[in-house]
Amino acid sequence: MHEIRLLHPEQLVCYAEMKGHTEDVTAMIFHQTQSTILFSGDSKASVIVWDIGIPSVPDYKTRYQLLMRLRCPRLDVNPVLNLVFLPHYAYLIAGCEDGLFAWKITDLRLEKREREPDMELKLDFNHEVCIDALAQLSDNALVLKVVESGEIMVFDFASILERRKGLQRVVPIEMRGHLLWQKTDEIYINVSVRQNLGAVLCGDNEGSIWIYDLDPYLDDLHSSSRKRFHVKPIKILEWPECSVQGNRDEDQQLKESITSGFRNPVVNSVEMSSDGYYLAAVTDNNLVCIWRYAPPQQQQQYSQIIQQTTTSSLHQTTPMQHNSNQLTAINSSIVTVPNVASIINDDTSSSTIACMELLNNTNTNNSSIALKSNAIELVTTGQHLLE
Repeated sequence: MHEIRLLHPEQLVCYAEMKGHTEDVTAMIFHQTQSTILFSGDSKASVIVWDIGIPSVPDYKTRYQLLMRLRCPRLDVNPVLNLVFLPHYAYLIAGCEDGLFAWKITDLRLEKREREPDMELKLDFNHEVCIDALAQLSDNALVLKVVESGEIMVFDFASILERRKGLQRVVPIEMRGHLLWQKTDEIYINVSVRQNLGAVLCGDNEGSIWIYDLDPYLDDLHSSSRKRFHVKPIKILEWPECSVQGNRDEDQQLKESITSGFRNPVVNSVEMSSDGYYLAAVTDNNLVCIWRYAPPQQQQQYSQIIQQTTTSSLHQTTPMQHNSNQLTAINSSIVTVPNVASIINDDTSSSTIACMELLNNTNTNNSSIALKSNAIELVTTGQHLLE
């Protein structure tokens, strides 16, 4: 899919198709303060900056504009997997499999020439690395993941600018934090951040979701102390047992269809709602999974649901529904989310999970998911699922 489609979710209207990429679009992000500015990257390491305009009613027409093209130095080699824009420094960072590249963008007017990055951020490894995750933690802090490293790393962008000498093109990264994670060679498992909670989330190759609380470390990241830290997850949500009306044969068929009969799915992408009450994830076998926070006072209520309810009644109590083949399960593990740190302190609540098959039958390795308070937007190579 080489084009980007603009949707109006309330009106269920696709009001524009933006064409500019010649290869599959693999990453997109909006400017945090200028809502019509969109950055997109493709599978051949090319990045485009767009002004998508504002649709006019009643026909929802808009005039979008391709503002500039950015190219990574090793074009046609590795896809752009993640994009991060740091408004405090006016830098766009593209996370490709083979490196991180940064452009200083202070003027968002039309620019005809194609720009190479102002600098490459170099990791201190004695071998070639594959970077498959990048996300912004705070104004100056970012997290990234290197395949087979067994950890998620945190670095400070401000310190990179301090170490940069003049127009130095390659600047080494000094890691400030290390988050213990699964050691696996599985690729395309993304990391996400809920900045207002200081939460970092990541799936793994065994169907689990790892949750970290970095709120206690943000002050150190913003200081000049250069203190380093090592963090373990405060919670690991394991893949749940799935049940359909308590029928063992159907349960076994369901399990085999979800796990391919021999393994739990890979969780490629995870998001947390801004209030911390919902988690959503996409897997490599075309499932969208939704966790809902259950306060301690609802323990008895959910316990009864586990024992008595049917799949149809669960659909009624879950605020996110879809008319495709929907599977519902109860996670027997303990989850609390609104204050991320409380997940480890309050092991008395439970959660429900809604598993929904994707409308299309494509692989979700390059899927991204954005979770809002009452809406889920799943972007899979230009296809959108809004619920």
